[in-house]
Amino acid sequence: RAACQYHHRRVLRRERVHALQSAWEAYNLQSSDLDLVFQAFDDNGDGVLEPAEVERYIAKLNGGEIPHEVATTIIGEHDGDNFCRTEIFLVTERWFEWQKQTSEGKT
Repeated sequence: RAACQYHHRRVLRRERVHALQSAWEAYNLQSSDLDLVFQAFDDNGDGVLEPAEVERYIAKLNGGEIPHEVATTIIGEHDGDNFCRTEIFLVTERWFEWQKQTSEGKT
């Protein structure tokens, strides 16, 4: 059984590496888009977005409005007060996933 558990972890690890590689490639492709997000929503120009700024960004993605509870779900668990570029990329990905589920009637 120990060998089976090791193999299982090894497969998950390889899958995780591929997922991270895909995410990194997508992040690099969208780097200039992230620059625009920060120009538009980083009100104080400190290079990070505060939760209220992130919620405004998500509302803009959603056509101008989004319930606070939905925005909070999309933002997800976040350690800290501010969001860096990578975290905004992940929030954007979660918003797209939420949109897909919503359009398929899964939420």
